This record gives sequence, C-alpha cells and structure tokens, in this order.
Amino acid sequence: MIFESSHDDKVYLISRIEKAIEEKYQFLPIFARGGKMSTVLWTNVLENGKVNSDESDKHALYKYSKKLDKLTNQLNVVRFTSVQDVTDMQFNLSEEDLPDGMESTDEVMAEKGVWVSGFEAVEMLEKLISHISDDKVKFGLFSNDHEEVINELKESLIIAKKAKNINGKFNYSVVM
Repeated sequence: MIFESSHDDKVYLISRIEKAIEEKYQFLPIFARGGKMSTVLWTNVLENGKVNSDESDKHALYKYSKKLDKLTNQLNVVRFTSVQDVTDMQFNLSEEDLPDGMESTDEVMAEKGVWVSGFEAVEMLEKLISHISDDKVKFGLFSNDHEEVINELKESLIIAKKAKNINGKFNYSVVM
C-alpha cells in the first residue's frame, strides 16, 4: 500500500518510525547499529517516467524540515515537506514487496510518488535561500547550521533548475 495521507501525517509517520527503530535497536552495541541512524533527503528529477537522483545526503534539510516548512508558509510557496516522498523509506522499513514488474523503489516513486513541477521547486528554493541569507536565519539551539542549510538548498536548486529546464518534476526522497 502506497502512503497517501496529508503532509503532517507523513512527518508524524517518519518521526514514529525513527523512534520505533531507535527503541528496537537500542540494546545493540553502537558499532552493531552502525552509529546513530541518520535520515537524509536526496534530490530527484522525474523525466519521462524515469527518476534521476543526485544521491547526495542532505542531513541539515531533513533535520530542519519543520522550520523550513514554517518559512515556506511565510513565503507563500509550496510547503517544504510537501515535496518529500517517503516511498523508499516505506519499502525499506516494511516487509512489503515491490509491485510486480518493478525492480526498484524509484520505479514506484516515479509512478505514485510525491512530485512538484520544476518551476515550483525553483521558486521555493530561491525564496528560501534569499530569505535565510538576507535575514541570517539561525538553525540550531547551541550551534548554527545556517551555512550547511544554505549549501544544501543551493545544491538542491541546481537539481530543481534541471527539472525546470526539461519541464520535469522534482522531489526529495526521505532516505534512511
């Protein structure tokens, strides 16, 4: 079953899954768990039914998704979390098999995933970069991950512009 709920439901689901995983595996030594499980975002372009991913971990963007969501609401652009697709994570954390004839979660995401136009993605990312840079928005309580967030947004903008130029679609996949 492909997850088809509201964006808030997706954010809630992701946090519950992460918590359940941490609770389930907390008894294992840290080396057996591979360190703390890290969830990241990857940028993707959908062109002619095919997904192309940069496979570059965007840890800060995932970590500050809620804050970026608030900023996108203020900027009147597509919500940051509404561009996040959980297809890959859903299949990796469940025992669900891929649909017949499909060999990867990218194929499922291409067909049933969450996507926005390249134009919408570029608009969102450009406004976020401008606002965060101009207002020197701080990310983090004890440290400031401002530069990391800006760098990851700029990397994402390069991919979003590719999607826009080919009249394709853009998303972030949530990857564990």
